[in-house]
Amino acid sequence: MSRVTRIDDAGLQYVDNKSDATGTMPLDRLVRLESFPSPEAEAKATPVTGFIILFRDGQRWTGTPGAMIGDDLEWHAADIFADGDRPSAAGRVALKSIVAIASLKNASAADLDRAASSITASTQDELRLTNGDIVTGVVSASDAKTVTCANADGQPVTIDWANVRVAKFAAVGDAAATSKPARFRLTLRDGRVIDGERLLSDGEQIDLFTAQGGKLSVSGATNIVALELHGGRVRMLANISPVDQSQSPYFPSPLSSIKMTDLKSHAVMFPARTFRSSILARPRSSIRWVLDGSAKTFATRFGIPAGRPLADVTIRVKLDEKVVYEKSHVKAGAPSELLTLPLGAAKSLTLEADYGDAYDVQDDLYWLEPALLADLPP
Repeated sequence: MSRVTRIDDAGLQYVDNKSDATGTMPLDRLVRLESFPSPEAEAKATPVTGFIILFRDGQRWTGTPGAMIGDDLEWHAADIFADGDRPSAAGRVALKSIVAIASLKNASAADLDRAASSITASTQDELRLTNGDIVTGVVSASDAKTVTCANADGQPVTIDWANVRVAKFAAVGDAAATSKPARFRLTLRDGRVIDGERLLSDGEQIDLFTAQGGKLSVSGATNIVALELHGGRVRMLANISPVDQSQSPYFPSPLSSIKMTDLKSHAVMFPARTFRSSILARPRSSIRWVLDGSAKTFATRFGIPAGRPLADVTIRVKLDEKVVYEKSHVKAGAPSELLTLPLGAAKSLTLEADYGDAYDVQDDLYWLEPALLADLPP
């Protein structure tokens, strides 16, 4: 276990907690840096109130919604958009980039992750209210206090934001298109996930400079869950198109046309951790990628979320159609330990999820943060 003392353009400087030895790791070698504060320190983490906005690229910002201006929504997030004398400045975000807006008071963590990882895109906006009612239609107006949704009859329904649990937005136009990811992603204990292009830290405070020209400052590791680097020596498989994929349920039916293997990057919740770049692969599925020789190692975890007592899956990893790893009777519960496999001179990588016991009932198998690493692990 090591302690990070500084991060700058030269790299990540650290101290080994056992030997007190110091070192510097180039930033492009970073995959994910996690923070593990003591329970006492974690309890002191500052809670955040208001709302959280969930973007289609995986980011999550806290703040409060403002006015709708054309195809944009004002979002008040002082810690991101603050600019000199404007401590409560608002930024404008494109409506098509938003998956949902959730109340931090009224929505549960499950509500947030369910909205963020929804497989099927709705054709209508949807307001889920604190009293259990659901209003569907088109969100047509908003201000700091209310949101208005035109229902199927074209009649506007205006609701206080305070009575909204989750507002989900329909996918429109090129909403599913993904732009080039920012270099850094910072995940905080209050639920924020924020991307930035540059990061500086003196060990006590992290400053993340966003692509929107803003700056986020976070003090102390107590508030930080993880720091991730994109575009370094790791490539997430969820972001790479396979050359072949197939899926066949145990009992074919008219419902077999439903997508059972989904290469969209999913957020998957387990009791101690949420994996934010994962692939859903229900049995029997096979997904194959071509390797170009730049990666030296394949790394992944796998698991089935809790609440599926009948789940039972056999998994395989193949290199050039040769099985290099196989495990039977994967059950629901805790995710696996990290699996790392050298790729050698392999030209292809295949991930399979096969039937286990109980046919394919409840077999929601996820490959958790599967990645290609440019270097062999130390």
